[in-house]
Amino acid sequence: MTFAPRRQKLRVTGAALSMLLCTACLPFGTKDKDYSGFTSYAFTQKPGLGFCGDASKVFAATITKSASGEMRFAPTNLRPGNSPPDACETAGGFVTETGCMMPAPAPARALTTAEAQEVSALFSKVTVQPRPQKECRLIAFDPCKIDEHVWDQTRHTDYLCSASRLEAEQSNALVALLTRLRDASPN
Repeated sequence: MTFAPRRQKLRVTGAALSMLLCTACLPFGTKDKDYSGFTSYAFTQKPGLGFCGDASKVFAATITKSASGEMRFAPTNLRPGNSPPDACETAGGFVTETGCMMPAPAPARALTTAEAQEVSALFSKVTVQPRPQKECRLIAFDPCKIDEHVWDQTRHTDYLCSASRLEAEQSNALVALLTRLRDASPN
């Protein structure tokens, strides 16, 4: 009696199972998108459950690119507001742990050539997750803030329960660039 064909079948089945288990750990289905050809980009911190907007980072920003390739940057910051908490939202602000915070647009400016190149480089490889994180099927997640990025008509958030989302690291890199551009702007 010979067991060689059966052992070989088990080895092949075991190898296939191992490969499937390994690929389950990989970011299955991620897609790298090139948004460097954008004409308009918009970012904003959106409230989730409550709002924990970070005033040390840019609250919102737009970048527009002209036909000649010049980029204009317009940031909006969060500043303490004078409204009492019960009137803050009516006045266009957000109630936070530190009180009323109001969006404060800053003047727009043209980006330097080096800044525009940095924007194009970062926008040229945006990794998009096509599905919500699998834990979202089991647990309800309600973050206090969701970062939203829109290139022309294409919208992605960093909310882990949305489809077509950015990982936190990718969103954080974009926000860090926008904050550096804001900090380089004359106030």
